[in-house]
Amino acid sequence: MIFGMVNFAKQLNIKRKKMKPKFIAAYLVDTSTKEEPLYLLIRRSPKDYLPGIWQTVTGKVEDDENVKDATFREIQEETGIECLELYNVDVTMFYEQHKDSIAFSANFCGYVDSNNPVVLSENEHDKFIWATFEEAKALLAFPSQKESLSFIHSYFVLQKPDSVNRIIPMITT
Repeated sequence: MIFGMVNFAKQLNIKRKKMKPKFIAAYLVDTSTKEEPLYLLIRRSPKDYLPGIWQTVTGKVEDDENVKDATFREIQEETGIECLELYNVDVTMFYEQHKDSIAFSANFCGYVDSNNPVVLSENEHDKFIWATFEEAKALLAFPSQKESLSFIHSYFVLQKPDSVNRIIPMITT
């Protein structure tokens, strides 16, 4: 199928270009807990876009920012938690209804310590929960988030992730 898509793109004279995602999603997990891994979910503020939905850390990539730095920044801004390790997972395309356009998000798996205090971004979120895989899957609002969570659980939590997917942290001064 990929070969067919390449030929189709050539027929339409579409040039290959670098595409930078506008958004990131970071699925934060603590795999060191005794019972089972716990995923951090945060609930959107009733005053913000998509009020009351449970989600992972999400955010926009600024024009002057690379995706890796945006991911570490959003984790810090939305949770106050230090990400111990971060891995590249996949990309999700979605429809932005209010802009009538297609966007995509770079998705990451971050390992964190659930014993560290969570400090929410007060304008964006009003509550957090450390949830088991099944609880997190039930709480997430969008099917694509549930699919990414399942993929992460299978390939980044139940198995040791491949080091080729590891993201090197940003340097803070």
